[in-house]
Amino acid sequence: MTALAELTPPITTTFQLMGKFLALKEHGVGSIEHADRFYYWLKDSKTAAGQRAGVVRAIAEKLNILNPGLYDRNLYEDLVADVAADANDAAVAVDAVDAAVAK
Repeated sequence: MTALAELTPPITTTFQLMGKFLALKEHGVGSIEHADRFYYWLKDSKTAAGQRAGVVRAIAEKLNILNPGLYDRNLYEDLVADVAADANDAAVAVDAVDAAVAK
């Protein structure tokens, strides 16, 4: 996260990073949008791409312990299930098209 040290003002501690996460929370902003805001802020700050999602989750999980209800990991499980269902539907559709073409 050396890119964060180059920001103005620089972020050089975990507490400052947690503060940025909390600063992105506003009234009416749900858990997913809040995490997305932090992710895209990290992206705009030129942090390493392979680490962003892990940083977002670690900070969100830690702060949820201190502020219950700030982050809901169960919402992500629902999204994963929806994506898996969509992928399964797509696979079935492709199989049906392939079977029709083979006739």
